[in-house]
Order: sequence, then C-alpha cells, then structure tokens
Amino acid sequence: MTYRGDSTLRRRRSLPAAVSFVSKLNGCTQPSIVMTTGAELWVLKFRNFGNPNALLNEAVGTGLMSQMGLPTPRWSPILVTDEFIDSHPEAWFQRPGITALRPEPGLHFGSRLTLSADGLPTYQVIPTLWHDRVANREDFAGALVADLWTNNCDRRQCLFLSTGHKLHATFIDNNACFGGFKGTARASPRLLMMPSPQLFVEALKESVLSHWKRVVDRISEAPLDQLFEQIPSEWADASAVHHTRAQLTSRHNRLEVMLAEAVAYLRGGAVGVDVSARSTLEPRRTSSWGKQV
Repeated sequence: MTYRGDSTLRRRRSLPAAVSFVSKLNGCTQPSIVMTTGAELWVLKFRNFGNPNALLNEAVGTGLMSQMGLPTPRWSPILVTDEFIDSHPEAWFQRPGITALRPEPGLHFGSRLTLSADGLPTYQVIPTLWHDRVANREDFAGALVADLWTNNCDRRQCLFLSTGHKLHATFIDNNACFGGFKGTARASPRLLMMPSPQLFVEALKESVLSHWKRVVDRISEAPLDQLFEQIPSEWADASAVHHTRAQLTSRHNRLEVMLAEAVAYLRGGAVGVDVSARSTLEPRRTSSWGKQV
C-alpha cells in the first residue's frame, strides 16, 4: 500500500484517514461521505466497487483538470482501516438480493466534499433558464477539451455552487475516463454534453476553444510523471498505467479532430431549449451533506 514514487512510512502517515461515516451518495460506485483525521469531510470511493480501474481514472482525470486550471475538488488517497470498515457496514457495497460486499482495507480515492458557502444550496442539475447565472460558462469548454483528451465515456458531471444570485460550476466524477469500464469505449460529444448541451456553447467560440487546446499543449511530461507517481500501486497494475498514458498521448495527437466533431454537433441544432425535459425545468439540489434531495 505505497505510492509508486514514494514508499516511505512518513508519506503514508501524512495521508488522511477515515474516522467516521457520514452518509452514502447515489451513483454506481456507491461513494460515501466520511470524516477524516483533521475533521475534514471527503467523498470516498472504494477500490473494486464497479470499474476495476475507477480509482486510477478518478485520480488522473481529476489531476489533469486541476493542472488545466479547471475548478475541481482536491483529491487524495484516503487510508481506510479494518476497524473503520467493520464499524460502518452501511458503507459497504450493496447489491440487491446479494450479501453486501465488504471493502478491503488500504488506500482508497477521496475528493474533498464541495458545497456552497454560508449554507446556500448546491445543485446537481439546473434549469435551462438558469444557465445565464453560471459565472464560469467558459470552463465548460475546457471540461469538454479535458473529457475528449481523457476519453471520458460518461456525461460530464458537475456541481453548481451558489454565490448569491450567481452559480459557479465545479467538475466532479471521472471514473469513466480512459475508455470506461473495459477501457475500450470511445468518448461521445453527445453523451458528454448531456443533459445540458446549452452550457457548452462557449466551445463554439474559436478563441475559447483555442485557449483550452493551448492549455493542454503546455502540460509537459514532468507534471504528468508527478501525477502518475501519486497513484497507489494497488489501484492499477503497470499495464493499466501504460494503457492510460498511451491514451493520453494518442488522443492528444487527435484532439483537434475530436474537437471539430464536438463543435459540429453543437452547430447541428443540439443547443435549442428543450422545455419538455424535466431537468430543464426543476433544479435538483443536494442536502447539506451532499446527498441528492
């Protein structure tokens, strides 16, 4: 249970450790909100719940978004002990009609819980008529570039944080990057931009899209090496890491073509207001612990 590039006991002791369970969240990986040492709240995703490379994908996808300057929660391996696991069976993976799956002790993926300040609501989905309230809409073009580069095979998920009248988007959930569950799927612009392609219209501006493409081009091998060195060895074997690095290189070489396909989709009439869709009419917010209500 070590980092690839740092196996020292000192580094291991510096990691957050889960000390109490708060609540469980929706999602195929069944993440949990936990309190860690230092009284910090983290969203915890367990190893081997769903996609076998999910934690590698989460860490690399989140790390690359952060390097691009996109708003995304800080991530870290979280130490989970046998004592914590046995004390909180509610955090185990639940399967209908089958005995719950007990997580293994060790290092698991954590991202800092992100909620609006001052008790203001945090939204998972907003109505189309609220899109003008999103202060950082150009970041959705950056998220599109990141998702195509990392081969995200799920819709782009985000949280909308209230700052009074304005909303600020922060991007979460990267477990389906690098080809999804089997690692062989291909990102679809249509799926990435669901359910609100209207939020991605800034990508139609050549200057905006060119800016984000240059941001990716400026990411050198050194920060990529540092990012991969932070991945605990039990999250992925050498072949999975090699496959991930290879996808980044090959998709970077084809990024302009993929972006052109995404722009063509946007220009094809995908951004009209769909008043029949429930998600465009009703905001869906989270509770104070991030649980959907």
